[in-house]
Amino acid sequence: WLRECTTAHATCSSSNDARLPTRLILVARYRIYLTMSTALGEVKYATLSHCWGTLKLTTLKKENISAFQHQIPDSALSQTFRDAIDITRYLGLRYLWIDSLCIVHDDAEDWATESSLMSDVYSGSHINLAASGAKDGSVGCFFTRTDPSPVFIRTIEDPNKHSFFNGPAYIIHPSDLVSSLVDAPLSSRAWSMQERFLPPRTIYFTRKEIFWECCERFACQSDPCSPYLRSAFSNFLLSDRLRKENLSMKAWAQLVQWYSTCKLTKQTDRLVAISGIARAFESQLKDFYLCGLWRNNLEMQLCWGLHGEPNPPSKLYVAPSWSWASCGTAVDY
Repeated sequence: WLRECTTAHATCSSSNDARLPTRLILVARYRIYLTMSTALGEVKYATLSHCWGTLKLTTLKKENISAFQHQIPDSALSQTFRDAIDITRYLGLRYLWIDSLCIVHDDAEDWATESSLMSDVYSGSHINLAASGAKDGSVGCFFTRTDPSPVFIRTIEDPNKHSFFNGPAYIIHPSDLVSSLVDAPLSSRAWSMQERFLPPRTIYFTRKEIFWECCERFACQSDPCSPYLRSAFSNFLLSDRLRKENLSMKAWAQLVQWYSTCKLTKQTDRLVAISGIARAFESQLKDFYLCGLWRNNLEMQLCWGLHGEPNPPSKLYVAPSWSWASCGTAVDY
């Protein structure tokens, strides 16, 4: 998949305008350590999308940044991080970006700076590794496969338009194929939306199998080449549709509705976690971004409503009361 994408897909290139992350993890053969990107030229790197969960992760702090630039100790690497490092090596890459180890978490200024650069971090990556099936870092990217699931069979309509079919054709999928990705722990995490929207390509590691997504292909191990797989994941691939279509106000409203159903550990991140996508929209719309809405046609965008019961109001400031981001619950347009 990766070889085909990088050599044959014209629309799947990384962003040329994106700047390198401030820090990257150098995945050397015998040593893992943090390096500053100012010391690097033009390099390819992977990003990791993962659930923090309730597991207490070792994070980059002012007190350990010097030590991490020499070597990141094994004790600081969760199972998910170890797997991501192995995958990065396997793909022939030397650099990896992980949020908990590349942002100084007890430095408010560094956090504000780096979180505002998420669009560059992910859009400039060579590939994104999504630990979709892991509820926290103790689980990892790889799973022991259980007995095969029952299969779902459907007839393909008008198969003759595809030259590789000769006569009637059928799609055969595991019955839990869609739920294995759509209902995976990572898919409900708010931060993961822009982590899927921005990279040129993503590999999803679920409990059932591995999925691939780029601008020109969506595939999985049980269905590596069928052109009909996308239709089964049409709702989940909202970000895929947005990548291919013009970014519009209608597209933004759809995205907000989906994003508002996702979970956040800190409600104060509600606008921050979507800021990378907002920058992509801003670049194309040539409009002013106003706390989750846009200045053009602002009056119509104020016509959002709650979907379901409202959550208790946050004690901390999140957004102005006129913004959908202020209510902390799912919204409809």
